[in-house]
This record gives sequence, structure tokens and C-alpha cells, in this order.
Amino acid sequence: MKRLRLGRMLVALGVDPRRYAALVPAEVIARHQARCRGCRCTGACERWLRDPRRRLDAPRFCPNYPSLVRCAAHFALATRRRRPGVAGRPL
Repeated sequence: MKRLRLGRMLVALGVDPRRYAALVPAEVIARHQARCRGCRCTGACERWLRDPRRRLDAPRFCPNYPSLVRCAAHFALATRRRRPGVAGRPL
């Protein structure tokens, strides 16, 4: 079985794979894995993941991109809510 790039894509988009595995429903993870496994853009994906400037160009070729971006935004928002701001005020 070929190794999926999903974990590397998560990291590149700012999603901690361990938090993802713990917080995202199993059926959503299964869909992400299935899309990754069936993706026809593996070359573009590999090039994007290796490119140090990759954050300047979102991976629109990725069938999981919209869903993974929502995960990244959700995790970032959850993290900000837990951290107190200046003088204990929320950010």
C-alpha cells in the first residue's frame, strides 16, 4: 500500500496530526484517507509539500483541501479560546 501524504499535508496546513486523530470524527478521517488514496495529483502534491514557499500557494489540487482548511481554522480557533490574552482578557 502506498504511503499517504495526508499527514504531511496536515502539518503543512498547520494541523497537528495527533489532535486531528483525536478530535476529528472517524468517518471524516476515513473520507480524507480515501480521497488521498484515490487522488490523481500525487506529483503536484509531492512537489507542493517539498516546496519551501508552499504557504504562498494553497494546494487547490488537493481534494481534501477545503475540509483540511476548515480543520486548521477550527483547531486554531479552539487554541485561541483556551489561551488568555493580556491581563487575562480573551484574544
